[in-house]
Amino acid sequence: MKHPFQLLTSDKSGKYLFTSNQNVIQVFNFGDGNVIGEWKDETESGQLKTVKNDEKKGKAKFSQSISNYIRYLILDDSENYLIACADSDKSILIFKLDLNASNCLNLIKRQQIPKRPSSLAVQDSIVVVADKFGDVYSIPIDSEISDMDKLEPILGHVSMLLDVELVKSKNEKPFIITCDRDEHIRISNFPKSYVIKGYLMNHKNFVSKLFVPHFDSSLLISGGGDDYICLWNWYNENLMQKIDIRELVEEYLDDFHLPPERIRKEQEEEEGKLIKETSIAQISSVTIGEKSYVIILIEHTPVLLFFEFVNNNLKYFQILKFEDNIVNFAVTGDEIIVSLDSETLVKALKFDIEFKIDENEIVSRIIDQISINTDSNFQQLYPISSLRKRKENEF
Repeated sequence: MKHPFQLLTSDKSGKYLFTSNQNVIQVFNFGDGNVIGEWKDETESGQLKTVKNDEKKGKAKFSQSISNYIRYLILDDSENYLIACADSDKSILIFKLDLNASNCLNLIKRQQIPKRPSSLAVQDSIVVVADKFGDVYSIPIDSEISDMDKLEPILGHVSMLLDVELVKSKNEKPFIITCDRDEHIRISNFPKSYVIKGYLMNHKNFVSKLFVPHFDSSLLISGGGDDYICLWNWYNENLMQKIDIRELVEEYLDDFHLPPERIRKEQEEEEGKLIKETSIAQISSVTIGEKSYVIILIEHTPVLLFFEFVNNNLKYFQILKFEDNIVNFAVTGDEIIVSLDSETLVKALKFDIEFKIDENEIVSRIIDQISINTDSNFQQLYPISSLRKRKENEF
C-alpha cells in the first residue's frame, strides 16, 4: 500500500502540485501528472541513530515509531522557492525551483534551529519559524547558513507555538501573528517583534490554525480545539463572527474524537456523558469567478466544510463527504486536491454550482507515481488532537 500524502500545496496558477510523503518531497506537473522534482531526506535523526546502534549491540528495540519526515511545505511570494521543515535534524529546508530542469528541486540551504519547528511563514524573502518551545526565528532565504547556537529568537510565547502568519496592514506595515497551546493569539510588529500591538481573545482551547484569506488580507480566521472558528479584523482586534462547527460535523465524529481513556470517567461524572472533541486541522480558501469560499477540515473526518464569504461574513455553503478520512488538501487554481487516508489516496474537486468530486485522469497518474510504498510504519497523520491540554498537564 502506498503511504498517503501528508502535505499538499500548490502555486497560485494551479500548474504544479507540491507534496510530502514521509521523508520525500515530490513535485507534479498538474497538466500531465508527471513528476518534475523529487528530493529525499537521507539525514537520520539522532534518535534513529541511537536506536540503530542499540540494535547492533543487541539491546532491545525502541518500541515507538521514529519520526523522520517532512513538516510544512510553503512557497515564497515569488514562487521561486519552496520552504520545508525536516524532522531529522530540526532544520529549515530552502529549495530553489527551476521548472526547466530535469529535477526542479535544488536544495540551497539547510538551516538547523535549536528546537523542533512547529510552523512556518514567509514574506519578502524572510522565513519565520516558530518552534515547540514558544520561540520564533527569522531566517533570510538568501543568507549564509548561521551557527545554530548564535540564532536569536525575535519573539517568544510561554507556551508551545502552533501557527504563525506574516501579514501587512492597509498601509503596508508588516506584522506577525502567532498562536499557541494556551489559546492566545498575539499581534506583534515585524521585524521589531518585541513591540506587541495586541491580542485576539475569544478561544477557550488551543489555537492550531491561523489563516489570512487571499481575497481580503484584513481578515483572519482562527480555529483549534474549540467547537467554533473565529473571523476577525485582525488589525482592529475585532471579532466579526464566531461560527459553530460542531453541529455540522457531529455525525462524522467517531471514537478517535473521544478524550483519552484515563479521563473519560471523570468527564462522564462531570458532564453526564462523554463529549467527542473537534480539532481544526486545516483552513484555506478558493475563489471561483467572483465568489470566494473558505474551506475547513476537522481532523480525522471524511468531510470538508465550505463557507461562502458574503457581506463580510462567512455563510455556510456546503459539506462534502468522502469515503475515507481526509489527511490534507490543496487549492490548485480553481480546483481542490484532497489527500485521503486509504488506498484511494487522492481525489480532485471541481466547482459546478457546488463542489463535486472529479474523476480526474491526472490524479490517477499522480497516484501511480507516489514513491513511498509501505504496509506499516505510517507516519502520524492526525497530530492535532494531542495538543489539547488536560488537567494533569496544565501549568
